Amino acid sequence: MHKVLRRLFVIKVIFLFIFTFFLVNSYVVEFNSIYRTLYVIWYNLLSTLTKLSSLNFGDLLYLILLFMFFYFLLKRNKLRRRDYLLRLTLFIMVIYNSFYWSWGFNYQYPISTKQTTLDYNASDLKETLDYYLKKTNQYHLQITKSKNKTVNTDLTFNEISEMCTNYFTRNTQFKDFKVNKSYFSEIISYLGFTGYINPITLESNINYNIPVISLPTTISHEIAHQIGYSSESEANYYAIKSTISNRNNFIKYSGSLLALQYIISEIQYSDSDYLKLKLSEINKGVLKNIEEKRKFNLKYKNPIEPYIKKLYDIFLKKNNQVYGIRSYNMVVNLLIEDYYQSKIKTSKLDSNWFLSLDIFFSILSNLFVKFWSINFAFSKLFICIVVGP
Repeated sequence: MHKVLRRLFVIKVIFLFIFTFFLVNSYVVEFNSIYRTLYVIWYNLLSTLTKLSSLNFGDLLYLILLFMFFYFLLKRNKLRRRDYLLRLTLFIMVIYNSFYWSWGFNYQYPISTKQTTLDYNASDLKETLDYYLKKTNQYHLQITKSKNKTVNTDLTFNEISEMCTNYFTRNTQFKDFKVNKSYFSEIISYLGFTGYINPITLESNINYNIPVISLPTTISHEIAHQIGYSSESEANYYAIKSTISNRNNFIKYSGSLLALQYIISEIQYSDSDYLKLKLSEINKGVLKNIEEKRKFNLKYKNPIEPYIKKLYDIFLKKNNQVYGIRSYNMVVNLLIEDYYQSKIKTSKLDSNWFLSLDIFFSILSNLFVKFWSINFAFSKLFICIVVGP
């Protein structure tokens, strides 16, 4: 009986692997809507369960998988070659199946059809830079009341997490978000990562070593992944959009600062002279916050990091993100598009307001003319009655 069940399990794993591999490598239109529905149900169920405890189940799972990997290595000499390869293959297949069915299909069947390209002109970039520069300076002054002071906060990690999740609970079908401090914060600092989503448990894990000013956008970026935005540019976009929409000025500042940094990073390659001019307009306290982030990156810089980033770049390209790690910076395209869309809406509102005003005065003028016409007619009638024809 035990052998029969074991063989059935092996057959099921292999069959599911073949089916999953097919779905990953062949876009099936009908499966998109099916997976979107399944994902919402699966996510809400899993997040309800993981939130029952403060434990970081995702990181614990990584530790278990690491233990199992070393266990297989140690067993290599104790098992027949055939049995060893079969178990190792099944182990890899189970991870592959679990990854794609739990979250990974978001790469192949994206939640959004937003298109990002590398096409925009210099004036678009400069105008968007001006917009976020003024916005960042504004939020900075609202908090510090001084152009020279850096922004800091007394908010705890949990308080920041709650403020960030509120935007997504109000605007999506997802109601619970598990956001953890990563058990591996020190390790991922050296690997160059600020956070990650566990694709099996669907928890957000945040590098707690990062400067506090980066926490709101990092948390929001990972939450965007949780709800199914696999594209790094879109996750960045919704991180910025959601934090700027927050009522708390510290959260707003974090989002605006990140947007400003990405735009600065892009413009320094195309027009460094113009950038030098614009940097003088940024509040000194804002520049100090940017420097704080830079110092953090330098502190953990090491020879291994570029190779890890290269592997991650390959992983992203293999999973439907053609620009790889460069896709993070492509948030600039979405910010430019968003800026111009908001300008068009404002322009329409203004034109509609003036049109309404014009109609109002036109109606008022017509009423005035009619009033005096009626008044004149009554006056003439009154004179005819009293004086006579």
